[in-house]
Amino acid sequence: MAQDLPGVARQLQASPPFADQPIIAKIIDLIEQWSELTARRLQKGVDEPEEQDINAALHR
Repeated sequence: MAQDLPGVARQLQASPPFADQPIIAKIIDLIEQWSELTARRLQKGVDEPEEQDINAALHR
């Protein structure tokens, strides 16, 4: 789901009711950040610290 969601969100953004809406663009940016962070967490495993990943995602 973390890999598919950003693409689906971008497709929805291109559709008429959502196109050119700044709030939709911001939501999609947040979805992409969440997806990237989730993918990193899954790759690292549960025992490694997440603090750096969280800080990196929040300060983009």
